[in-house]
Amino acid sequence: MGRLLVIRDGARPGADNMAADAELLARRAPGDPPVLRLYRWSPPAVSYGYHQAPDDFDREVIDRRGWGLVRRPTGGRAILHAQELTYAVVGDAPSARFGDDLHAVYAAINGALTEFLRRLGLSPDISQGRAWPRPAAPSASSPPAATR
Repeated sequence: MGRLLVIRDGARPGADNMAADAELLARRAPGDPPVLRLYRWSPPAVSYGYHQAPDDFDREVIDRRGWGLVRRPTGGRAILHAQELTYAVVGDAPSARFGDDLHAVYAAINGALTEFLRRLGLSPDISQGRAWPRPAAPSASSPPAATR
């Protein structure tokens, strides 16, 4: 299936992590091998989706907790990144490796991650497209003390 470049970046502040992801995307040329970037967050940070506004968050509370606040280049709701391993994937799409649409891309990445975790002896569970009820605000994805 070809090469995969893996970058193990370690822990960085949120703004540095998002800048590194943006740089990976900007430097990408069609046909380049895909890149998997693994990283952590230090200090913890709230990342919010491309279509959200920074004014949606209580900056005073976030600062008091010592968290960062940073916008992701992708969509979705706010996420508190604390004790986790985060990944970014950059590759050609549509392509034979990743599929023809966004759903196929997610499925390809989830399949590879699931297989990796199984080989480590774990039993990962990936949603098969089940609709999860939308949480009432505030949610675990947007901590009550950090949202308005």
